[in-house]
Amino acid sequence: MAYFDIDLKEHILTDLEDISERLTRQYKHPAGLKWVILAADSALYHSMIMVLKNTDLSGVWKIPEPRNAAGDINPFDAKAFLIGFHDALKAVQDASKMSGYVGAKPLSIAAADVEKLKEYHENRNSIVHHGPVSWSIHVLVAMEHALAVLPVIEFLLLQSGRVGLIEGEVSRLKGAIQRIRATIAANPEYQEMQRQAAKVPPV
Repeated sequence: MAYFDIDLKEHILTDLEDISERLTRQYKHPAGLKWVILAADSALYHSMIMVLKNTDLSGVWKIPEPRNAAGDINPFDAKAFLIGFHDALKAVQDASKMSGYVGAKPLSIAAADVEKLKEYHENRNSIVHHGPVSWSIHVLVAMEHALAVLPVIEFLLLQSGRVGLIEGEVSRLKGAIQRIRATIAANPEYQEMQRQAAKVPPV
């Protein structure tokens, strides 16, 4: 019987590689872009959990933390629940949560960009927890979601000082991100949106 390994790093890398692959197939299967939204949200969430997780497995659990009688974290405790997206997004901006290593630093991000990430997360929730309705999502929304999470993931995994990636993992990460950006930049609808945005005078 064959097995496969999965951990936080692999979750993130395969999510990003999946985004890249699905973006290249969008004209044949446009509804498949829902998976771009789901994978973008997943990659960002797992990146946040990965940088917040301390060496003793603390830092990522809802209060009270799932500790055993010896005081150690027990991730298999029935009451062990990871913090949610919004709490994780707040925590990665908190210097006290992102310290512990020499040179470690928190995420610095504009308030408007934080709200955008929250908005995209709600799009994800609408897809996962859908009711008996249908709705239209413009293909550009999926692309913008993917583009919005990339700089945050890059900072968390490559610059925050809270994660150690080996050379092959760094190569996979940078390669997937580069392909995503290149595919979106070459998309005619995205190019038209950029042209229209350039015509709008600043407020």
